[in-house]
Amino acid sequence: MGKKDRPSPDDPKAVVRHLVKKGKVKKKCCRSRPRCDKCPVRALKKAQKKAQKEAQKRARKQDEKQVRTTTGTKAGGKKRKKKAAKNVEKALRQASGTSSADTLTCADR
Repeated sequence: MGKKDRPSPDDPKAVVRHLVKKGKVKKKCCRSRPRCDKCPVRALKKAQKKAQKEAQKRARKQDEKQVRTTTGTKAGGKKRKKKAAKNVEKALRQASGTSSADTLTCADR
């Protein structure tokens, strides 16, 4: 007796449909203010937020793994994790940011 098929947490709409089938969430919103506890609108927002957090967590773990492999350090300790996080942020800024030479050429046009 295992758990029934659960939808992927990456798809918030599927999560809400599953909750509706189970009877945890209503099929239609009654449009009351504040939203009731069984509101499908509220459940969808909550599922979207959870999916976003999971995606950010996966991205952060992937970036930390990439930094660890490039720096050759093992994960452990708060200082190493903070340093790895700073390196990830620095790498992301460098990858997404424009250099000062690019901004000068854009301004001259």
